[in-house]
Amino acid sequence: MPTACARRLVCAPILAVAETADLRAGTAGAIAAALDRMAGAEPLGIAVSGGSDSMALLWVAVSRARARGLTVEAATVDHALRPGSAAEAAEVGAFCRTHGIRHETLRIGTLSATGNLSGNARVARYEALTGWARRRRLAALATAHTADDQAETVLMRLARRAGAEGLAGIPEERSIGAVRVIRPTLSLRRDALRAMLTAAGIPWADDPTNDDHRYQRVRARGALAALAPLGLSVEDLAATAARLTAQCAVLEAAVADLRARAWQMGVHGEILLGAAPLAAAPRETALSLIAEAVRDVAGGHYPPRARALEQALEAGLGRTAPTTLAGCCVWAGTGSAVIAREPAAAPPAVPVQEGVLWDGRWRVAGTVPAPDLMLGPLNRVSNLADARAADQRLSESLMSVEARLRPALPAISRAGNGALVALPTLGWGPPQWGDGAFVTLCSRVVALDLDGCDS
Repeated sequence: MPTACARRLVCAPILAVAETADLRAGTAGAIAAALDRMAGAEPLGIAVSGGSDSMALLWVAVSRARARGLTVEAATVDHALRPGSAAEAAEVGAFCRTHGIRHETLRIGTLSATGNLSGNARVARYEALTGWARRRRLAALATAHTADDQAETVLMRLARRAGAEGLAGIPEERSIGAVRVIRPTLSLRRDALRAMLTAAGIPWADDPTNDDHRYQRVRARGALAALAPLGLSVEDLAATAARLTAQCAVLEAAVADLRARAWQMGVHGEILLGAAPLAAAPRETALSLIAEAVRDVAGGHYPPRARALEQALEAGLGRTAPTTLAGCCVWAGTGSAVIAREPAAAPPAVPVQEGVLWDGRWRVAGTVPAPDLMLGPLNRVSNLADARAADQRLSESLMSVEARLRPALPAISRAGNGALVALPTLGWGPPQWGDGAFVTLCSRVVALDLDGCDS
């Protein structure tokens, strides 16, 4: 029987255990009840790393499915970040095959070296898992976050000066794109899951990075142990997160009301927030609306940090100089706070094809009027100065646009030489193209929204 220090999974007779497990009581019963509430009889995917938490969830989910004739599948993500990760994923797969569980290993390519490696790995992991769930037509994806994970998350977000939404921690249920992500073990302690596995003879393997203090989550885990004698326990922090989750529903309603009164979409993709209602709103409500606008303009997997949002609100109300955050520029316009795409953060041009999307919200809709075209930011076309000098209407049209907006305007250029061909939001282009309306602004297509997915 492997211990918590084991690095390998050793197959145990899960079928025999499942036949005797009482899903109506104890830890197994609590997980089964949570699955009943969150997933019902729908096809379910389980994210399984091979660690104790995910093995506990897998065992109960499979036991429940077999007792009730339901569909459960499992997937393991191999990030390839350390030696042995492929072998560990293969061992999870072997365990699942031995016990008749459909399993797939999802291998991730090279992760971005920029920014936070743990954050990049998390983004890639959820992209892989939600993509797998969609492909397998699974109604929900279950992850095995525990109360320990919740408490660690709250501590880490305290260090980031998070507001109520951040301190609400990991949600029990949320949607990432079209996939529902559920966390049936969020109210349970890791020790309880391990005790259940030990009693049942179910193996697990520990990730050695769980002891690596270079990671903030590992340091938070150590801090929790030090705080427990002061009365600040895992249970206390998890309970606080649950209360804040309920209070956030009130904040969300207030933000929706402020949005209805203050939000206006500009023709060039900028968002205008009425300065008067924004200034009059409670500060947390105003900050939350700024965060919504920033994510609508620039996307992003996580909301901006509190300090950056404070600076953006002050800039939008004209109290401080214009600022940038999370791929956006924010400044005070005439009667409104303006949130627009930061030119330096705009992505490269993409080939113009029907249905293609640039920057998450500019879509080519309808018939493309010419071949070999690119859609991208105006500041990256090759001949803008010459084009303005040669065309008075173009020059006048650009002068009518706020200077800060011009560099990131969606522009059509030639694929070969990068020469400017059309500016759809200004209705400028070849006469036979009409007003260029084949490029339209749509609601941001967020491939992945990971707010609340800190592990």
